[in-house]
Amino acid sequence: MFKKDMEILALKAIKNDLEAYCYKMKDICGPYGSHEKYLDPAVKDQFLSEVGQCVDWIYGEGENASYQEYTDKLEKFKKIG
Repeated sequence: MFKKDMEILALKAIKNDLEAYCYKMKDICGPYGSHEKYLDPAVKDQFLSEVGQCVDWIYGEGENASYQEYTDKLEKFKKIG
């Protein structure tokens, strides 16, 4: 039972990490963000689109996602961001 509780806590933590990262990137890369003027517009627009889709996914299909799915998405964004 303790192991299952720890798995649930780890899942909540990685979900929170992904959500926080997405919102941070939307903030600093979006209009008026601190990194906005340093980004290639083509890359920025695609990245922000994917970040927005990820936020939608978190609250939709991602509600029942596995720990690995959250980890994969977070790593994907960190490679770009």
